[in-house]
Amino acid sequence: MSNTFKLIAVSAALATVVSCSRPKAGETATTTADKATAQSTEHAPGEGHACGKHGAGHAHGDGEKHHGAMPDHVKNYHAVLSPIWHGTTARRTTACSKVGELVAAAKLFPAGTANQNEMAGAALQAKTDALQTTCASATVTDADFEVTFTAVHDAFHAAMEAAKP
Repeated sequence: MSNTFKLIAVSAALATVVSCSRPKAGETATTTADKATAQSTEHAPGEGHACGKHGAGHAHGDGEKHHGAMPDHVKNYHAVLSPIWHGTTARRTTACSKVGELVAAAKLFPAGTANQNEMAGAALQAKTDALQTTCASATVTDADFEVTFTAVHDAFHAAMEAAKP
């Protein structure tokens, strides 16, 4: 898949996440988080899920059970990110308290421009650094935090896919 196509797919997924990320009457925060998760770029083109129509039994928190075998550096990042991403309370506070761990875990990904794996690792490092900057700012809104945090999540999924053998 070309980088241009991947960029378009990620942009489309992010647009859908933003449009689907607000709870509607009768929904819980968990339902909304599931909807946002359903939009991630882990799915092949054509397998997108509009606003949470994801199917029974799909649990992102299952790590390798859901995502398949992961290299250690991917497992480490996932272990920090997953409970925050899927948490239903104090997501911003929790993410910002763990941002140092995310930055350290992101640095374990190969980064560069030689191949897709390195480019995805570099993007994850940049998005995680942006999250650290967002967390350090007293003027960032919750909405801006969610955009930045969603970008971290999506960059992680891209890096995870690129790291697969």
